[in-house]
Amino acid sequence: MKTFKDLIKNLVVEKNVMVGKSKIVVTKSGNRFKASIDGEHLDDYESEKEAIAMAKEFIKQFSKGK
Repeated sequence: MKTFKDLIKNLVVEKNVMVGKSKIVVTKSGNRFKASIDGEHLDDYESEKEAIAMAKEFIKQFSKGK
């Protein structure tokens, strides 16, 4: 039988945010938040707020280079 820890560990929570034309997806897996931009994995972060902020900063920096 699965324990509560096993169920929580496998729980996946997803949050979608649109910034301009880019789609940011923040997925919680275990105790880490994974940020993806348009389907490309960016990095893992400690908090959801940090993941969204860093993804927005990445998009801002990337769009300046175009």
